[in-house]
Amino acid sequence: MTNGRALTRLHAHEMAAALRRGEIGALELLDAHLALIDAQDRALNAWTSLDHDGARSAAAAADAR
Repeated sequence: MTNGRALTRLHAHEMAAALRRGEIGALELLDAHLALIDAQDRALNAWTSLDHDGARSAAAAADAR
């Protein structure tokens, strides 16, 4: 799966299963969600704070395991 929009439409259990099967990486999944947040948050104003760097570090560590 490489379509970021498709990744954000999956249910959490589907995301977890795809991660376990190695079909996607944590960084890929994170990037898809951050891109969606960046695209929609101006209209929604739902997030007060996002730690992109911290999230990317945690995703990279998860991918390394």
